[in-house]
Amino acid sequence: MKGWFRALRWERRRPAPAPRPRISPEDKMIAAWWGYTEQQWAELPALVQVDKRETVTWARTA
Repeated sequence: MKGWFRALRWERRRPAPAPRPRISPEDKMIAAWWGYTEQQWAELPALVQVDKRETVTWARTA
């Protein structure tokens, strides 16, 4: 009987949040050098998924 309740509890758990991309400090320094603001920096991972040009793909290399 206890196992049945455990199974119910397991099914009701929320899915794990999607992992955030790990971005190295070097990439952050490069972004700051090129004048990215904090808001633009936050939008970069989504931009990389949409736009696959070479100028944006460096953000995924972390």
